[in-house]
Amino acid sequence: MIVKIYNHLIFPRLEKFIYKIKARRQGYGTFRVLGGNMAPTLKRGQLVRFLPLHEKKNIAGGEVVVIQSSKYGNDLVPLRIVAVAGDKIELVDSKLYVNCEVVFEHYLKEDFTGSEYSSSYGPSVVPPGFVFALGDCRDVSKDSRYFGPFETNEVVGKVILPV
Repeated sequence: MIVKIYNHLIFPRLEKFIYKIKARRQGYGTFRVLGGNMAPTLKRGQLVRFLPLHEKKNIAGGEVVVIQSSKYGNDLVPLRIVAVAGDKIELVDSKLYVNCEVVFEHYLKEDFTGSEYSSSYGPSVVPPGFVFALGDCRDVSKDSRYFGPFETNEVVGKVILPV
């Protein structure tokens, strides 16, 4: 009984606390992935390290970032930036087009992009001061297709590696 309590209640909290202390000393942040929106790149429950972004000008397409938005109840959520301010974005037959050019997305699995929800969107242009972010598992991800573009100040860091 005591071992079960330790393994299910105490150890995960202790592990999270230790990683946060180490990360703060090294200048990183950590969080645990809550959903499956970034599968197969990041898995549900995986502990992830990120580098806080102070300079929002360095955000580029293709990067996995951490977004903290009231749209998610201020939870930290990993998403992939696919377009920045001024880019035209469109999804046609599950293919991503940015500025009328198809984007090769090697990180996607075909079985994660099969529904009507994930196969079409747009076209739309990302307004200044915003980014367009999608999850790698398009069928389950609530991202910019659902909420609209995210403000650049909602991007709090770049994912650098899973712990």
